Amino acid sequence: MLPQLRFSVSQKGFEETRMSSTGSIDTPLACDEGDNPLQKYRSRPKQLARWLLESRDTLREKYQGLKVELNRLKVRVNDVTKSRDNWRQQAETSDEQVQAMKAEVDRLAALLEQAMDSGQKKANSPPVR
Repeated sequence: MLPQLRFSVSQKGFEETRMSSTGSIDTPLACDEGDNPLQKYRSRPKQLARWLLESRDTLREKYQGLKVELNRLKVRVNDVTKSRDNWRQQAETSDEQVQAMKAEVDRLAALLEQAMDSGQKKANSPPVR
Protein backbone atom coordinates (compact mmCIF):
# COMPACT_ATOMS: atom_id res chain seq x y z
CA MET A 1 0.00 0.00 0.00
CA LEU A 2 1.36 3.41 -0.93
CA PRO A 3 1.72 6.04 1.80
CA GLN A 4 -0.75 8.89 1.64
CA LEU A 5 0.58 12.42 1.46
CA ARG A 6 -0.98 15.34 3.29
CA PHE A 7 0.02 18.96 3.11
CA SER A 8 -0.49 21.35 5.96
CA VAL A 9 0.18 25.05 6.24
CA SER A 10 2.15 26.33 9.17
CA GLN A 11 3.82 29.62 9.97
CA LYS A 12 7.05 28.24 8.53
CA GLY A 13 5.51 27.31 5.21
CA PHE A 14 4.14 24.11 3.76
CA GLU A 15 4.91 20.80 5.38
CA GLU A 16 4.42 17.40 3.84
CA THR A 17 3.19 14.70 6.19
CA ARG A 18 3.38 11.04 5.27
CA MET A 19 0.89 8.54 6.63
CA SER A 20 1.98 4.96 7.01
CA SER A 21 -0.22 2.04 6.00
CA THR A 22 -1.24 1.58 9.64
CA GLY A 23 -2.79 5.02 9.69
CA SER A 24 -0.27 6.63 12.02
CA ILE A 25 1.31 9.91 10.98
CA ASP A 26 5.06 9.94 10.45
CA THR A 27 7.16 12.99 11.17
CA PRO A 28 6.60 15.94 8.86
CA LEU A 29 9.06 16.64 6.10
CA ALA A 30 9.72 20.35 5.94
CA CYS A 31 9.92 21.93 2.50
CA ASP A 32 12.33 24.70 1.74
CA GLU A 33 10.89 28.18 1.54
CA GLY A 34 11.79 28.43 -2.14
CA ASP A 35 10.50 24.94 -2.97
CA ASN A 36 6.69 25.32 -2.91
CA PRO A 37 5.08 21.85 -3.28
CA LEU A 38 1.88 23.42 -4.59
CA GLN A 39 3.78 24.70 -7.64
CA LYS A 40 3.93 21.12 -8.90
CA TYR A 41 0.16 20.81 -8.85
CA ARG A 42 -0.86 24.07 -10.45
CA SER A 43 -3.16 23.77 -13.44
CA ARG A 44 -3.00 26.00 -16.45
CA PRO A 45 -5.48 28.89 -16.27
CA LYS A 46 -6.95 27.91 -19.64
CA GLN A 47 -7.64 24.39 -18.36
CA LEU A 48 -9.18 25.76 -15.17
CA ALA A 49 -11.37 28.15 -17.15
CA ARG A 50 -12.56 25.30 -19.37
CA TRP A 51 -13.30 23.11 -16.36
CA LEU A 52 -15.15 25.90 -14.56
CA LEU A 53 -17.22 26.70 -17.66
CA GLU A 54 -18.15 23.03 -18.10
CA SER A 55 -19.02 22.79 -14.42
CA ARG A 56 -21.13 25.95 -14.61
CA ASP A 57 -22.92 24.74 -17.73
CA THR A 58 -23.62 21.35 -16.14
CA LEU A 59 -25.04 22.94 -13.00
CA ARG A 60 -27.06 25.46 -15.01
CA GLU A 61 -28.57 22.67 -17.11
CA LYS A 62 -29.31 20.58 -14.04
CA TYR A 63 -31.05 23.37 -12.16
CA GLN A 64 -32.95 24.60 -15.22
CA GLY A 65 -34.31 21.07 -15.56
CA LEU A 66 -35.22 21.05 -11.88
CA LYS A 67 -36.92 24.42 -12.28
CA VAL A 68 -39.03 23.06 -15.16
CA GLU A 69 -39.90 20.00 -13.03
CA LEU A 70 -40.83 22.26 -10.10
CA ASN A 71 -43.14 24.36 -12.27
CA ARG A 72 -44.70 21.23 -13.75
CA LEU A 73 -45.38 19.87 -10.27
CA LYS A 74 -46.81 23.21 -9.10
CA VAL A 75 -49.25 23.19 -12.02
CA ARG A 76 -50.18 19.59 -11.22
CA VAL A 77 -50.80 20.45 -7.57
CA ASN A 78 -53.05 23.34 -8.64
CA ASP A 79 -54.97 21.05 -11.00
CA VAL A 80 -55.42 18.37 -8.34
CA THR A 81 -56.54 20.99 -5.83
CA LYS A 82 -59.13 22.37 -8.25
CA SER A 83 -60.33 18.86 -9.07
CA ARG A 84 -60.62 17.97 -5.38
CA ASP A 85 -62.57 21.16 -4.68
CA ASN A 86 -64.88 20.39 -7.60
CA TRP A 87 -65.53 16.86 -6.33
CA ARG A 88 -66.10 18.17 -2.81
CA GLN A 89 -68.62 20.69 -4.14
CA GLN A 90 -70.43 17.93 -6.06
CA ALA A 91 -70.46 15.70 -2.97
CA GLU A 92 -71.90 18.51 -0.82
CA THR A 93 -74.57 19.24 -3.44
CA SER A 94 -75.45 15.54 -3.61
CA ASP A 95 -75.69 15.36 0.19
CA GLU A 96 -78.06 18.33 0.19
CA GLN A 97 -80.18 16.64 -2.49
CA VAL A 98 -80.25 13.39 -0.51
CA GLN A 99 -81.35 15.25 2.64
CA ALA A 100 -84.08 17.04 0.67
CA MET A 101 -85.28 13.75 -0.84
CA LYS A 102 -85.32 12.07 2.59
CA ALA A 103 -87.40 14.95 3.94
CA GLU A 104 -89.80 14.59 0.99
CA VAL A 105 -90.07 10.82 1.55
CA ASP A 106 -90.80 11.38 5.26
CA ARG A 107 -93.45 13.99 4.38
CA LEU A 108 -95.10 11.68 1.84
CA ALA A 109 -94.96 8.75 4.29
CA ALA A 110 -96.72 10.89 6.91
CA LEU A 111 -99.39 11.90 4.37
CA LEU A 112 -99.88 8.26 3.38
CA GLU A 113 -100.19 7.20 6.98
CA GLN A 114 -102.66 9.99 7.64
CA ALA A 115 -104.68 8.96 4.58
CA MET A 116 -104.63 5.34 5.71
CA ASP A 117 -105.86 6.35 9.20
CA SER A 118 -108.64 8.43 7.63
CA GLY A 119 -109.57 5.56 5.35
CA GLN A 120 -109.86 3.13 8.27
CA LYS A 121 -112.05 5.55 10.22
CA LYS A 122 -114.38 5.86 7.25
CA ALA A 123 -114.50 2.08 6.83
CA ASN A 124 -115.39 1.58 10.51
CA SER A 125 -118.06 4.26 10.59
CA PRO A 126 -121.60 3.56 9.23
CA PRO A 127 -122.33 5.04 5.86
CA VAL A 128 -123.98 8.41 5.94
CA ARG A 129 -127.33 8.69 4.12
